[in-house]
Amino acid sequence: TCALPSLGQLPQIRLDAVFPPGAQIGTSVDVTVANTGEGYLDEANRLIFSNPGIKASQKMQDSAGKKVAIANQYVVTVDKSVKPGMYEVRTVGLYGVSNPRTFVVSSRKEIQEKEANNSFELATPIELNSVVNARSNGVADIDFYKFQGKSGQRVIISPQAGKIDSRKRITLEVFDSNHRRLTYAPSVL
Repeated sequence: TCALPSLGQLPQIRLDAVFPPGAQIGTSVDVTVANTGEGYLDEANRLIFSNPGIKASQKMQDSAGKKVAIANQYVVTVDKSVKPGMYEVRTVGLYGVSNPRTFVVSSRKEIQEKEANNSFELATPIELNSVVNARSNGVADIDFYKFQGKSGQRVIISPQAGKIDSRKRITLEVFDSNHRRLTYAPSVL
């Protein structure tokens, strides 16, 4: 009889998504982390950032008179001293420390996408010079936003999905108030 060696390996923690992927300086925001593939967030209970001015605590809820942590949800606070930029965020759990994801700190007002915003009539109003944090709710997800512009005004819309390590490819279309397309930019990174 010949004995063969056996190899055993613990599962690996993996962080695939952070939403929203950023926050405004001097604010707190509710953040959800997720794993969408092969990896484990078992007993994940902490987020760590590459900037010590960004801190997170687990989001809590009442359960039978006790405060209980909500799995994979955190309250992230960005100190006023943090400079705008891209920082790493990792989660810590039963199987160690995860891979990094990008967390963007901005000096601009930030809003979160609100469903349903899948038509002209349901478009989410946004202010110019702001950040919109959105996510896909399926392969054919289309989101509508509206802003007030003036004739001849220059407006720059800059999707950042590719810059923050998202796998999303954004197609951008801008329409006027009569639903006439003004511009089109396919697969913006």
